[in-house]
Amino acid sequence: MDLVYLLTFLTLCLTLTALQVDKSSAALSIQKLIIRKEQRNVVDESGADDQIKTQRLGFCSFQRTYLSVYFLAVAADWLQGPMVYALYDAYGFSKHEIAALFIAGFGSSMVLGTYAGALADNFGRKRLALVYCAFYTVSCLTKHFPHFGVLLVGRLLGGMATSLLFSVFEAWYVNEHESRGFPAEWLSESFSRASFGNGLVAILCGQLAGLVAGPFGFVAPFDVAIGVLVLVAVLIHHNWTENYGMRGEHVSRGLQRALRHTLRDSKMRWLGILQSCFEAAMYIFVFLWTPALQGAQENPTNPIPHGMIFSTFMVALMLGSVLFDRILRRITREEKDASAVKTMNNAVLWLMQILLAISICSFVVAAVGDRLHWSAAYLAMIGFEVTCGLYFPAMGCLRGILIPEECRAAVMNLFRVPMNLLVVLILAYVDRFTNRSVFFAAAGLNAIALLALVRLKAAKPEPDTTGEAHA
Repeated sequence: MDLVYLLTFLTLCLTLTALQVDKSSAALSIQKLIIRKEQRNVVDESGADDQIKTQRLGFCSFQRTYLSVYFLAVAADWLQGPMVYALYDAYGFSKHEIAALFIAGFGSSMVLGTYAGALADNFGRKRLALVYCAFYTVSCLTKHFPHFGVLLVGRLLGGMATSLLFSVFEAWYVNEHESRGFPAEWLSESFSRASFGNGLVAILCGQLAGLVAGPFGFVAPFDVAIGVLVLVAVLIHHNWTENYGMRGEHVSRGLQRALRHTLRDSKMRWLGILQSCFEAAMYIFVFLWTPALQGAQENPTNPIPHGMIFSTFMVALMLGSVLFDRILRRITREEKDASAVKTMNNAVLWLMQILLAISICSFVVAAVGDRLHWSAAYLAMIGFEVTCGLYFPAMGCLRGILIPEECRAAVMNLFRVPMNLLVVLILAYVDRFTNRSVFFAAAGLNAIALLALVRLKAAKPEPDTTGEAHA
């Protein structure tokens, strides 16, 4: 049955992708409309078309430069994921010790990673992307030593690297996108492709990790990740230009600036709550899908097909990203409005409402999955993965519009602090609750995220009365 699900979702995903390739970009059409309106008395229609085609060629080249680096960067992360617990277990560590190592990683991401975002805004996003490669390389090297203290250092470095991966790369891209004069509505296209490719990379890396771990041991995928990280560093060094947020500012002042922006602007406050709650629920799902599906079987002693299920989840993630781009294109194409950024923003907010409602229902069904058929819980989890595929490009668009450039990386890492805190608490106390209770808690977090989205739509950004943003 799981193979049927995998093939069904893969076929649907590839079909939508093929149809999407045949259609012209909505962003291209909207931009043509704007240029023709603005230049009606200056150039003819063919001139506007030529200008857009030239701009699109430059954008596509820039997009390939970024995505090639980003996909390799996430590949280094995905290569490690399947074997971390297995490696620690093979070294003879207890479940309590393994949990402590995982908590150290999330705690490091929560505390030290926040400073890393401010450092990126100050000293340069390109430099901190290279630091990501260095930290994760050292973290992978520590996996060769079956010593708790050495592995703890590796987890601390890995936590910081994770924070950099999910903030610095996006901050660099948004800054570069804007500085090159590309339309803001084209951000959605890049974020959708990044989410789609992330799912595909996850599938390939999961298979590669299992392939090399068989003959060479659980540490082998970490060695492969080191090679990938070296390649990422080389590409960043040669192909990326440097960009900054607020350059020359002390790190503590940069953090204070990011915190003031977040607390003063109601839209940013609600955006941070939305992100923290949804992503905390997502990590709850990552921890619990295996025991939940195992327990929902008629014979719980039979092992579930982990690899096939994981691949199905990743294809569902890819499907969500394809749906995001396709739905957004249809909405923006039907809106005959030159205010393309406003149109995109409204469309993204609408999609966010839909995906959060679906995710709430998915967690509720997963919570009662042991009372239903195994397939019901499985389909609910697949549904949640589709919402994740919708969420990541949608959230990328909202962050690109709402977060100030001068402290973008710092604010993005501030958003991750409450999420990491929730995950640490879940890891510390998850054994005290049933899977059903934790899934209901995840549904509650998504309900809070939905409320935050409603408040975000209604909120108006507070004016900058201090003048710091332009200091």
